[in-house]
Amino acid sequence: MAARFDQVQMSAVREIAVDRLLVETDSPYMRVRVKLNNTPAYVGEVANVARIRRVTLVEVLGTTAENGRRLYNL
Repeated sequence: MAARFDQVQMSAVREIAVDRLLVETDSPYMRVRVKLNNTPAYVGEVANVARIRRVTLVEVLGTTAENGRRLYNL
């Protein structure tokens, strides 16, 4: 499941530069929830990497939205 990380993965998540952080659901292939097909609607659950980075969910969502706009030149 995409929402579970081991210690090595958590360490890597903490090391990603804030201006390079993106979140996505990789729909429909990597499930966030065990029994449900994945959809982009679950991106908020993936953004819970905020706990790992020790920041708020609002910060991660704002940062990743800005990073996405910059990535796609929007």
